[in-house]
Amino acid sequence: HRDLHLSLRRQRQMCIRDRHIAAKYGNRTIVELLLKLGWSTKLKNAKGMTPGDMARSAKNLTLGEKIDFYGMNEKNLAT
Repeated sequence: HRDLHLSLRRQRQMCIRDRHIAAKYGNRTIVELLLKLGWSTKLKNAKGMTPGDMARSAKNLTLGEKIDFYGMNEKNLAT
């Protein structure tokens, strides 16, 4: 049971990391695919930053705005 919990926690951390990396480095294709697949834009990394924050911190302002736009409509995309 403990191993399963740790495994799920590690998977969640990896998902968060991958989302933030794609946003930070401006990989628009990956970000758009993740958004279309229902990627949550509200998850924060260990530093408390969302993917949109990461994009903006790397001067990817347009991508950060796009992520935030999808985030505002996130509940509609998940259904």
